[in-house]
Amino acid sequence: MIYYYFLDGDWLSVMTSFGILTSFGAAIMIACAIDLGYGIKNSKKAGLYTHSNGLKMTIRKIIEYLSLLLLGFLFDAVNPLFYHVWKLPGLLPASAVVTGFAIFTEYVSVKEHLSEGRRAKFKASSEEAGMILEILKELKDEIRK
Repeated sequence: MIYYYFLDGDWLSVMTSFGILTSFGAAIMIACAIDLGYGIKNSKKAGLYTHSNGLKMTIRKIIEYLSLLLLGFLFDAVNPLFYHVWKLPGLLPASAVVTGFAIFTEYVSVKEHLSEGRRAKFKASSEEAGMILEILKELKDEIRK
């Protein structure tokens, strides 16, 4: 679609498309930053240390989302169907779907952070699993005797 705007010399439509793409990327990064903020706040509230691995995961997640956004944009840019059907400059449906997916995923992650916290639940469940294994080991020893 965008290559038609290049060929026609319609630079306003090209710049509109890139402006919309930039706002999609900014929305994804803001959603990831909000998730990171809630994650750090939640770990501080639980008294857990914020590891650099969590920060690396956030960077990796942003890179993956922006890579998907780039693929969606490439699909929007070369797909002539959108140009011939709607003829609206700046219409980027695949990029919008990718952005919606990323923001929804971050929304779910923030909801999880607002609940009791995944790390605390995981720590409690691993401690419970350890206690269960100890009980099973004791039962096994008693059965052998």
